[in-house]
Order: sequence, then C-alpha cells, then structure tokens
Amino acid sequence: MITRKAAILGLFEDGQIVNVRALASQFDVSQETILSDLEELSEDGSVVIANGGLLAIARPRNGDAASIRTSIDRKKAIGKLAATLIKPRSTVLIDGSTTALEVARNVPRDAGIVVATTSLCVAQLLHNSQVDVLVLGGLVRKEFPSTYGPVAEAALSSFHVDVLFMGCNSAHSVDGLYTTEIRLSTLQKAMIRVADRVVLATESAKFGRRGFIQYAAPSDIHIVVTDDGLSREDRANLEEQGVHVLIAQI
Repeated sequence: MITRKAAILGLFEDGQIVNVRALASQFDVSQETILSDLEELSEDGSVVIANGGLLAIARPRNGDAASIRTSIDRKKAIGKLAATLIKPRSTVLIDGSTTALEVARNVPRDAGIVVATTSLCVAQLLHNSQVDVLVLGGLVRKEFPSTYGPVAEAALSSFHVDVLFMGCNSAHSVDGLYTTEIRLSTLQKAMIRVADRVVLATESAKFGRRGFIQYAAPSDIHIVVTDDGLSREDRANLEEQGVHVLIAQI
C-alpha cells in the first residue's frame, strides 16, 4: 500500500511549489497532518518547506539535499534584493517563476502597490495584505499553479506597468533569455512589451546556457538581480549591453 507521504512525493515535479491547504483537501486530512508529513520528508531533504503556506517540493539529485537548500537561500536573497527596486505607488507585474515568488514575498505592504500576476501562488501570498492584486486569467498550467494562453495575453495588451519581475529557464549573456515551452514564450514577450522596466531575477546557475526558444534579448532587460556565482565574463557582457547587474549576498 502506498503511504500518504509517498503519494505526496509522487504528485509533484522537482522544485514545484504547492499549497498545504490544497494537499489537505486532496488527501482529506487536516493541514496539521500534511505539515507533519512534510516535516518528516524534509528531514531527508525530499521536501524543502517555505513559509507563507507554500512548499518547495524538491527531490535531491544524487542525494545532494544541501545544494537544494542553498538554491532556496539564493532565491530568497535575490527576491529580497529585487523587491527593493519597487517604488511606492507603483504598478508591478510578476511572472510565475519561483524566484519571482520570492520577490512577491518582499513587496512593500503599505506603499500603495498594485501587483498583477499570472502566479496563483503570488496571489495567495499577497491577498490578505494591503497590496491590490490582479490575477491574469487564462489556462492554468497543470504542472505549476500559474496561468498562460491567449486570455492572459489579451489581458496584458491593455496594461501598462512600471516594472516587471521575471525568471527564466536559461540565460545567455550575449543572446538573451530562453524557455522550453512555446506557450510561455509568447506570454513572456507580452509581459516585456507592457513594462517600463524589466527585471530578471534568477540564479547565476541559469547563465551560460541556451534553451529551446528565445523570448528576450539582453537589450530587453534593464536589470539583472542574481547571486555572486555570476562569472566576470557574463557580467561584462551584460553591462556592455546596458544591463545593470545587482548581486545578492547569500
């Protein structure tokens, strides 16, 4: 018989963010029971528990739980630094990436901020705060709680925002940003078009790789917020193209 903890791990992909309440409903148990299961799973590194009722599900590759926790710490530091770029009474667009979620966690709560997002996790994180939250409609990705598709893109066509925070699957300091999904590339392009400033918040490990579909050139990005693992060459390439680079201290 498959245990509940084994079933939880079987539901999600590496690094996916899930909600305690949703798991409790799915397994017909209390949130406290789910948290207890997850705390046991976290002891061997199978699960990394984030705050705000969200969980980063991450199965260690080659048993390297420490590297997963380091990645989580980097995302948190990057998100915290990136959020300092948000000015009072500004309009902010946040995509569905995990690092952008950490930006949302640090959005000023009392500065008249309006946040538009495709991420259901971001919406849940901010919905009880003083931040006004607008969720872009559309299809919900089965593998991750965020929206995409023509409905979301059509909604964006009437928007204008002060700043966009986005992540990426991979990045190249000369060629730009890449994703593995065609359906997301058109959405990301639409987001970039409506933003005065575009901030890429991502770990340095994403650099040095080209992906399947390019959706942005370095010239489309105004600021990169990353960690101190960014190579000198990549930083020089970005700055040569007018991109401002901020390094988060872990």
